[in-house]
Amino acid sequence: MTNSSKATHLLSNHPYLLAKVQAGQTVLVLGAGASIGATHPTGKRPPTGKDLARAVAGEFLGGHHADDSLSSVADMAIASSDLRAVQRSIAALFHEFSPGAHHMLLPTFRWYGIATLNFDEIIEKAYERAQCSVTPVISNSDGPQLEAAVADPAATVLLKLHGCVTKSEDVSVPLILTPTQYADHRKNRESLFNTLEQWAADHILIFCGTTIDDSDVHLLLRQVMLSNQQVRPRYYLVEPNASEYQVTRWLSHGIAVIPATFADFLYALDDAATGIVRAVAIQEDDAPVLTTLGLAGLNIRNELREALEATFEVVDARLTSPSMDATLFYKGATGGWSPILQDLDCRRDLVDEILVEVILHSKQTRPADLVVVKAEAGAGKSVFLRRLAWCTAIDHGKLSLWVTASDSLDDAIVDAIAPGITDRVFIFIDDIAQHGDSVKRFLSRAVKLGVHITVIGAERTNRWNTLGAPLVPYVDDASEYELPKLTGREIRSLLGLLADHGCLGQLSRLNEDERYTEFSKVADRQLLVALHEATQGKPLEEILKDEYEQLTPMLAQSVYLTVCLLNRTGTPVRAGLIARVHG
Repeated sequence: MTNSSKATHLLSNHPYLLAKVQAGQTVLVLGAGASIGATHPTGKRPPTGKDLARAVAGEFLGGHHADDSLSSVADMAIASSDLRAVQRSIAALFHEFSPGAHHMLLPTFRWYGIATLNFDEIIEKAYERAQCSVTPVISNSDGPQLEAAVADPAATVLLKLHGCVTKSEDVSVPLILTPTQYADHRKNRESLFNTLEQWAADHILIFCGTTIDDSDVHLLLRQVMLSNQQVRPRYYLVEPNASEYQVTRWLSHGIAVIPATFADFLYALDDAATGIVRAVAIQEDDAPVLTTLGLAGLNIRNELREALEATFEVVDARLTSPSMDATLFYKGATGGWSPILQDLDCRRDLVDEILVEVILHSKQTRPADLVVVKAEAGAGKSVFLRRLAWCTAIDHGKLSLWVTASDSLDDAIVDAIAPGITDRVFIFIDDIAQHGDSVKRFLSRAVKLGVHITVIGAERTNRWNTLGAPLVPYVDDASEYELPKLTGREIRSLLGLLADHGCLGQLSRLNEDERYTEFSKVADRQLLVALHEATQGKPLEEILKDEYEQLTPMLAQSVYLTVCLLNRTGTPVRAGLIARVHG
């Protein structure tokens, strides 16, 4: 596709976004820049805000104030004539514009919804030409159409937040032009903004052709962040000219910047989406694991159905997780799927090694097998395993299941899933040695039935050596991996992530080469230790001592020491145990 190589490369860094677009779980929020590239019979380009101000000033103000803002010029023009006349004049400037080539890509994707701040009909015309269904919603009176479109999987809802040229005669929902209209902009449009706010709480927003500083967009973000600060997904801003400071600003608000034009973004999506199902949303299912394993509709007894749902989590674009503070992650909090979905983790080279040697193995019909990844405590094995599961599913389209209840793995589970398995299934289990007996029974049954399954487990090296005996017969040198210390490439990647999220700590005063040198000095330590020592500029022992001494009251210090002791001996830290020890 034309002019998309740069954007395509950038989108390759956002597999989660691509997966969500494929799943029909993203919302486009379009500003004036999204109309760039629309065509006109005379070759005109779509009018900008300044163009509109000059045109209105020329028609209603004798050319005076042509360089003033559109809101100011429109206010004076309405005072000099009337609202309908001004709206007719503006509508006439847009009527003959048609969608450009990149706009015609919009109907080929299944968007969860589209919201636009533009008055024109470019989106509607693109859908009409593609013979796809789109439902413009302009005012509260469109409520029935809105409800019908939301209920129709084939329809796309288009929220016209600032009005539409087709309603130039309707002063109850005016084009948003003047300061007064901006102040009262929600009047007769509450349902539109309420719908967008609901979308924003649970779905990815992709801002295109807008700076996000638009008053409506800014207010939307503020309301969503206040009510859903810990759970809203990451958003994206498609902006070709964002400065380093703007990128840092938006990233701190959970908004990643993609430096591309709207056209290049759509072309890049088109390239990346080759071969996937287009314009079809993934429908939510009460039991995704049953559908994924090809078991939907089969007569499975309730207790087994519940066991399957409790045992497995399907790794695909429908995964959600509460938003996580990057600072907490880099201090050692795991956060479930959050660091993966937010791209907080440094992708380890071992991920690609296992992808090539195991996931993309040429013999996909080999018997059920086991792969084990061992690591020292604090090396990041749990995050590593989730990243591997995510790449297996999203990057390579393999059926990937995350085990949430290892003790539930048994013969009955294998018997239940066997009929639905046609392609190889990859099952990921963290802390696998602690559930060695149940995993052994699961593998033994899978081998006996000839089920094409690969179990990939992660475990601390010391626990594998002491608890892994039941599983040793299933692994050999080719299926046993060690998570190594960070390589030079990984160190630089991690430092880039720390910089992006404002988590460099003491390293922020150094340049990039100096940061690399300082981090390399501690890189032979466990990853978590290295992060603490490099960013705080002192040994871990001193960091822990300072943390301990700042705790109050003394009981908190006693609890701290108990937790350290339990972690040192590998004993699970449970609230009940702490309560019994400390009363």
